[in-house]
Amino acid sequence: MPDVAGGGHVLEALLEAAADGLALLSPGGRFVRVNEALTLLLGLPREALVGRFISDEAIGLGIEGASILDALSSDTAVSRMVDLPGGRTAMVTLRVYRDVAAQPQYLVLAARDVTTIGHLIGRAQAAGPAPISEAQWSRMRRGEVG
Repeated sequence: MPDVAGGGHVLEALLEAAADGLALLSPGGRFVRVNEALTLLLGLPREALVGRFISDEAIGLGIEGASILDALSSDTAVSRMVDLPGGRTAMVTLRVYRDVAAQPQYLVLAARDVTTIGHLIGRAQAAGPAPISEAQWSRMRRGEVG
């Protein structure tokens, strides 16, 4: 595990405490460390992830080499929605962290299951705008807030 400013144990504790799926990857895109939340999200044990490339189809993230290159060539995060098994959807973000010489030290992957959020947004959009009362309409016409 990379030792970030002497805080390797702290970093490991943070990874394991996180509710979101997190992983440290080598600059080449190999999983170095994954937390339990990521294994649960992907439905794969740690042993199936550590040492494998993020672009491996068996992992199911659909992240190709171009996304890794985008993350390495920029200091901004690269995010995308990914379809997971079982009809779930995850927001996956990949970001590079550099050493003091500005060389890529490792990549951090963060993944959050957004299936429920997507369903709620879809239901809200299908329902259309919420009805407003006559009193609310009157206040809006007069330019009052609320």
